This record gives sequence, C-alpha cells and structure tokens, in this order.
Amino acid sequence: RLLAINPGQVYGNVDGIITKDPAYGMEALWIMPTEKDKAVNLGYTVVDPCTVVATHLSQVVKQHAHELLGHEEVQQLLDRLASSDPKLVESLVPQQLPLSVVVKVLQNLLKENVSIRSIRLIAESLAEQAPRSKNPDELLEGVRVSLGRMIVQEINGLEEELPVVALDADLEQMLQDMVRGGAGAIGLEPGIAE
Repeated sequence: RLLAINPGQVYGNVDGIITKDPAYGMEALWIMPTEKDKAVNLGYTVVDPCTVVATHLSQVVKQHAHELLGHEEVQQLLDRLASSDPKLVESLVPQQLPLSVVVKVLQNLLKENVSIRSIRLIAESLAEQAPRSKNPDELLEGVRVSLGRMIVQEINGLEEELPVVALDADLEQMLQDMVRGGAGAIGLEPGIAE
C-alpha cells in the first residue's frame, strides 16, 4: 500500500485504512496503488512505504540525536576539524576545555534541534569563552549567540519578518534568577504569574 497524506485540504475521499503519518502526525490513509492517481488528483500527498520508513527513521534519529552523540563521535568531529584548523582544536581540547564539556554543549544544541554542522563556529565560540567559564550551560548560551543567524534561518527561512514575544527586562531577570536558583524548576507566585 501507499500512504496518502492529507496536507490540510483535500477535495474528496479515497478508500483506504485510516492512519496517521508516523513522521509528522498528519491524517493519512494507506491506499492501494491503483488509487494513487485518484488520491493525487484530490490533493493528497502520496508516498511509497520506503519513503515513509526513511522519513520516520530520519525524524526519530533527529529527535534522539543528542542521545546518540557521545565522546567518540565528538572526537571524530574535532579530528575532521583539525585537518583544516589544527591550532583551533589543539587550543580547545584539552587545553581549555575537557572533551566531556564540549560533548555536553553539542548534545544540548541537538536537544534544542540546533544543527551542529557549523562545528568550526561552535569550536571558535567555545575557545573564546573557555577562559571565562567551563560551565556547559553558560558556554551553550554563548554558542547560541554565535549561531544566531543560522538558528533564525532554521526557524524563519527566508521570511523578512520574525514574529517575537519580548519580556520586560525586570521580569526576564527574575525568571532567569528563578531558573538558575531552582535547578530548572520555576514556581511563580499567582500574582506574578498573572
């Protein structure tokens, strides 16, 4: 069977087994190959089973990439970077930061769905910050700033405007203090929450 995914608006029905697209959770149907042309004409996106499995697997790997990245993989990334910029890698690990800290920063980026493709930029940011801090969370904040353009482009594509929500500076500082002081747990007074 083929997977006929409803992209949000279709112009009729096709016979099939009701399901959800495993990668994105969209409404879908498993249809017979003979129904493919009809489904496409009605607005469905029709996908073969191999593509469904590959897409689902890709999503699962992306979702759990932070769990799959370990010391060996990070060392391989640094070794590859060392072939083009040996001084940067030499000065970073282990002189300024232990490998475990670099691993933690990269894992946290992946956990936030931030690509680590720009390993040179990440390493430069870590090397710049290392004299001031060895804390992975503080280093992560600096790396996010360095990757700012890439992060915004991932979120917003080529759109000229980015919708944002801004907090009052005092409220932001209070929330940051609460997060730092409470190991990530935030308990707000009802008045403040409102």
